Amino acid sequence: MKTISLILWVILLFSGACADDGNGDTTCSFSDRVKLYADYPTDSCREVALNNETIELPYARLIFNTGKLYLTGYISGRPTVAYFQGDGEFEYYPLANVEAQQVRRFYFSDSVSFEFDEAYISFPEQSSALEKYYTAGVVKKMPSRVRGMSKALKKIPGSKFKYNLPLDIYRATVENRPEFLWINVRQDRHSSTIYLYNPYDEEQVSLYKYAGNFRQAQLVSSVTDMSIENAYVSGETFNAYAYNINLDINTTGKSEIACTINMTVISDSMKLASFGFPDEFKIDSIGGDVADSLSFIHEKKYSGLTVDLSRFFHKGDTLSITVWYRGNLFRQYIGYGVIQEFLTRWYPYNGFRQLSEYGIHYRIDEGLTFLAVGTPVSDSTAGSYRYLEYQSPGPVAYVTFNYGKFDTTIVTGNPVPITIYSLPIDKSAVFGHGALNDVAIDIEGSLRFFSDYIAPYPFDDLIVDAMATEHGQGSPGMVHLSEITFRRDTEGLDDKFRAHEVAHQWWGHLVGPKNYHDLWLSEGLAEYFAAMYIEQYKKDTDTFRDILKDWRKYILQRGRLHGKKSDGYRAGSIYLGSRLLGEMSPGDYEALVYYKAAYMLHMLRMELNLDNEDNDIFMKFISRFARRYSGTLVTTGNFIEAAREYMGDRTDTFFRQWLFDWRIPRIKKDWKLVDNGAIELEFKITDIAPDFESPYPIQFVYSDGTSEWRFYTLKTGDNRFEYKPAGDLEIEAVRFNPNMDILER
Repeated sequence: MKTISLILWVILLFSGACADDGNGDTTCSFSDRVKLYADYPTDSCREVALNNETIELPYARLIFNTGKLYLTGYISGRPTVAYFQGDGEFEYYPLANVEAQQVRRFYFSDSVSFEFDEAYISFPEQSSALEKYYTAGVVKKMPSRVRGMSKALKKIPGSKFKYNLPLDIYRATVENRPEFLWINVRQDRHSSTIYLYNPYDEEQVSLYKYAGNFRQAQLVSSVTDMSIENAYVSGETFNAYAYNINLDINTTGKSEIACTINMTVISDSMKLASFGFPDEFKIDSIGGDVADSLSFIHEKKYSGLTVDLSRFFHKGDTLSITVWYRGNLFRQYIGYGVIQEFLTRWYPYNGFRQLSEYGIHYRIDEGLTFLAVGTPVSDSTAGSYRYLEYQSPGPVAYVTFNYGKFDTTIVTGNPVPITIYSLPIDKSAVFGHGALNDVAIDIEGSLRFFSDYIAPYPFDDLIVDAMATEHGQGSPGMVHLSEITFRRDTEGLDDKFRAHEVAHQWWGHLVGPKNYHDLWLSEGLAEYFAAMYIEQYKKDTDTFRDILKDWRKYILQRGRLHGKKSDGYRAGSIYLGSRLLGEMSPGDYEALVYYKAAYMLHMLRMELNLDNEDNDIFMKFISRFARRYSGTLVTTGNFIEAAREYMGDRTDTFFRQWLFDWRIPRIKKDWKLVDNGAIELEFKITDIAPDFESPYPIQFVYSDGTSEWRFYTLKTGDNRFEYKPAGDLEIEAVRFNPNMDILER
C-alpha cells in the first residue's frame, strides 16, 4: 500500500509537467525533474500579511513580527518556496554544551538570537511547516523587487555550499520526507544564517553561518533531533556491503573504472541512492540489475553522485548498480614520480566509513611493482599489460593501492611477514635511503608492541611502502609512509610518525570510528600508542616527555600549526571531530583530535593506574576494549562505557571535562612552611567548569635526597592541603605536576 501511495504521489507531482509513461514514472529525465525545483515559476505568488507569527522548529524558533510572506514555486498546486520581507527574529538554542561553545565562537553568545529583515525558505510539497498560510492572503503577480531579492538568496546553496538544494528537495518529495526544510535568514547583505533540517543526516539539524570574511558557509552546529523515533539511525538509507571494481590504470592520463556496488536497503523506502564521489571524475554511464541504464546527477559545481534507481526499494531489498567512469588518479612531480590524488576515495562511497567487502581487478603497465590492500588472487600478463586480482581481508573501511619501481626489504622473525618497499635510491632525494634501517626497526618494533599489548595483529601480513608525499596513511594491512621518513630519523618525530601509521591497523581497522565525532578513537589512540611505543618499547622516557611538551604547546597555542591557522583548545572540544577542519582555524583538527585526545588518554592512563597495584590496568582496559569491538565501528559512547568498568563513578566527570568540554584549567599553586615541619599547599583552579575535579601529582623532595609522590584531588576554586613528612625529614622542594601528567595552563 505504501508503494502504491508513493507512486501515485509521483504521478500527481509531475502531471502537467512531465507525461506519465503508464508505469508509475514520467517521460521527462531525472535532471529535468530536479530542474522543476531549481527553475520554479515566480510569475505569481500568494502574498500573506503576517503579524506576530511563530514557527517552532527543533532547537529553533522563527518569528515573523510584521511583514509579508510570499509563497511561490508552485508544483502540483502546492508551494515549495517562501520568501519573507519585514521584521523578524530567529532563535537557535542547542542543548549540548559542545554545541553551545561553537555557537559562542560564531555568535558570541551561548544561543543564537537576532533580528532579520528577510528570509528564504525551501521545502517539499508535502511539508506542513507553512501550511496554515496556504489559503490566506491573496494571489497576485510577484513584485519584481521581491523576485530579485528572493533570487539572490536562492543562489546561496550552490554558490556558498556547493550544495544541490533542488536535488534534495526533489528527493524528499518522492521519498516522502516532508520534514526536510531549508531556512536562510539574512541580517544584512553580507551575513546569512542557515537552518537546515535534513532527515537524511544522522544529525538532522544543522546551523550554518555565512559572512563576507568566509570563502564558504561555515558549519556552526549539528545535532540529532531526539524528538523522533530511532533518531540516530533515521538518516541511513542503504548499506553498500560489497564492491566489485575493474580499474584500468593510466598514470599519465585518465584511468578507466567500472565499479559495481552491491547494496541492502536500510530505510523504509528508497528511490534515489546518493554517494560521495569526486566531482573531478567523468561518468560515462550507470546501470545495474534494476535497469540497463540509470539516470544520475553528478555535476562539477556540486559534490557527490545521486542515482535514480527507476523504482522504489524497501527495507531489506538488495540491488546492485555499476558506475563506469574515467578520471585522473595521479599527479605528476618531477623527481618524485606519481602521487595519488585520491588515495582512499577513488570510487563511489556511502556514509562515513561503512565496512564493505572488495574484489578488485587491476590492469597496469608491465614491469612495475604493484601493491594493494587485500590478498592477491591472480596475477597474469598479456602483451604489455599486467592483470591482477585482489580480494579484501573481510569487510574494510576502504582500499588503497600503490605501484611503481621500488627497492624491497623483507623483515624476518616477526609474527607476520613484513615487506618494505622504498623508492629507488636514484629517485630519492640527495640523501638516499639513510633511514631505511630505522624505518624497519620502528615498523617491526611497533607492530610487536601493539600486538602484545592491544590485540593480535588483525591481518596476514604487513606491506609498508614509500609515497612521494609529506603525510602517511594506514590502510588495512598496508602502511603508506612519506618518502621523507626513509631518509631522516628525528627522535620523537619520525619514529612516532611510523608507529602512528602502524597503530592504525588497530585504531582505524581492527576497531574503526563510527562517525566524525569518533575520529579521536582512530587518530588520538594511534597518536598516543605511537608515543607509548617510544616510552615503553624503546625505553626512551625523555623523548616521551618531550612529546607531551609538544602536545601541550600545540593544544595551548594560538597561531599556526604545520602551516595551518590554529586556535588550539579555544576552537572547541575533541568531540567535534572533522568539524574542526573549518575555515576559521583548520589546524585545530590536528591540535585537538590528535594531540589533545592523546593527552586525554595519557591522563586516563594515569588515573586508571593511580589506585591499582597493577600498573598495567590501562593496557588491560584498552586490550579488552579492542578485543570486544574487533571488526566493528565504535562510538565514543562505547569507549566511555568500557572505561566505566574500571573508573566507576569518576567516568562521567572525566570525559565531560576532557573530551566534551573545550576548556583547559588554569592552576595557580604555591606552598609554604607551617608549624612542626609541615607545609601548606595552596591551589586556585579557574577558567573551567564549576564541577571540575581531577587528581594532581606532586613530588616532594626531602633533605636526604629522596623523594615521594602524592596525588591530591583538585576542584574548581580554592584548594588547601597540609602535608607533613614522616620522621625528621625536611622538605627541600615541591614539584607540581613535574612530568606534565595533567594538562593545565
